[in-house]
Amino acid sequence: RFFQEEKYRHETVKTNVVFEGDQVTGLREKIPSDHPPKPNVFTFSRPVFDLTTALLWVRSQPLASGDTESLVVWASNAPYLATVTVLGRGTLRINGQNQNAIKLDLKLKRIDKKMQLKDHKLFKGGRGWLSDDDKRIPLRIEADIFIGGANKASVLRAVSEEYLRR
Repeated sequence: RFFQEEKYRHETVKTNVVFEGDQVTGLREKIPSDHPPKPNVFTFSRPVFDLTTALLWVRSQPLASGDTESLVVWASNAPYLATVTVLGRGTLRINGQNQNAIKLDLKLKRIDKKMQLKDHKLFKGGRGWLSDDDKRIPLRIEADIFIGGANKASVLRAVSEEYLRR
């Protein structure tokens, strides 16, 4: 079960997702709204991961250079095919410190109601770096996200500061 509440100036968005065996049901409610929320039901014969569990699963894999892992994830209120490719190993400089890291590439394709893969409208691609040790701590995550006009893109970064303070 996953619950998320987003508060904006003029509305609140509540997302409730239930994972049950071979089925995931997502309900996204906007408040205020003139329309009742409709559940989004996705049935699949293999496991469907939330984003956090997907990251934990990828971290547990051997992650040799060139390895590719494909898994179905539930993000926001829809299913996606996530393909993670290990680009290699190297060092990443964060806050003046060199960290041994595993570099990953991420591609997402939306899975529509007919089980066809479609390009994500906003997410163009992503990269992530995990510490190259037995902890595999996420060090940096970057995402290319479409914002505004046709030629604009923004890179979002997140860094695990806690790992660097040890």
